[in-house]
Amino acid sequence: MKRYVQFLKKITHSTFSSKEAKECGIDAYGLKLLARVGKIQKIERGIYRKADTQESVNDEMISALTHLGDPCCICLLSALYFYGITDEIPNQVWVYVPYGKYSHLKTIKVIRKRNPQWSIGIHKQDELRITSVERTLIDCLCDKKHFTEVDSIKFVKMALEDKLTTIQSLFKMAKTLGVDHRVKLILTLLQESYV
Repeated sequence: MKRYVQFLKKITHSTFSSKEAKECGIDAYGLKLLARVGKIQKIERGIYRKADTQESVNDEMISALTHLGDPCCICLLSALYFYGITDEIPNQVWVYVPYGKYSHLKTIKVIRKRNPQWSIGIHKQDELRITSVERTLIDCLCDKKHFTEVDSIKFVKMALEDKLTTIQSLFKMAKTLGVDHRVKLILTLLQESYV
């Protein structure tokens, strides 16, 4: 038992996968034993949390990221909710992943992207990787599959009214992502209202 507790100290994240535990020397039996004595909590299949960790509202998101592994990040509707741009509580955690990655969990909505541009507009805070406000809004404007143009414009207006971003920041993000030609007209029209 002491050996498993020592190995548990090697895990730096509060939420971790069984794969990460195995890399630190904790096998399936060790995970069951640690859970039984209250050192860890089983969140879902293959995902655990250290017992001395404070629960947070982001646990569901962190759990999804832990399940999927790198590279991935919270995006679109989940990011909008995180920033308070929508009141709609997503019944799944929306996550960008590269092609070839998938999840069978019903609590995760995987959004596959050919070129996710992992280095642009993704914030990392603790264990949470999430698209920035600007990147989220630009992605919504470009994503005709998941959002109507009317909804996307409504999200942008809400963010501008709440002063979460500026039109100039949105133009800059669109240019950085290489999609400025797709959103230029909408942002130009909105600029006249929010100058």
